[in-house]
Amino acid sequence: MSPKNFCLEHTKPIFNERKILTVYNVYVHQTFVELYKIFKSHSPVSIFNLFSFSVRDTNFHVYLPKVRLNISKNNYVFKSSALWNSLIGDIFEKDMPGDGGVIVRGSAKNSDFCATIPFVKHRLKDMLFCCQKAGDSTIWEPPNFAC
Repeated sequence: MSPKNFCLEHTKPIFNERKILTVYNVYVHQTFVELYKIFKSHSPVSIFNLFSFSVRDTNFHVYLPKVRLNISKNNYVFKSSALWNSLIGDIFEKDMPGDGGVIVRGSAKNSDFCATIPFVKHRLKDMLFCCQKAGDSTIWEPPNFAC
């Protein structure tokens, strides 16, 4: 009988080969998609009213709620707003200037809340996999979770 080798395999190649997101990236994916659904449909209204969009910014950024204590940064509204602001620029397509150099918001096909939910999920998942694959092929590093 041969001795068993209890040496553990590295998990990063397995996750990347089978296209499995890490728990952290699943959290990012689910939070962003749920927030997109809330913003797109304005429902539930009670949650939608907790967020406020920047009226001057054309990049769909959300104002971060003001907090006095660091522990207040752990609530859903603050964390999801910060996550939204960090990712939204990479999800929507960029609007291109039209005649006269004027950029019309929403002129590109998937540049605003007219984008379908499957489109947003696909773009987000591709971006998270790209971050997850970054760096060494066997060792998890902070950039793998920085998206």
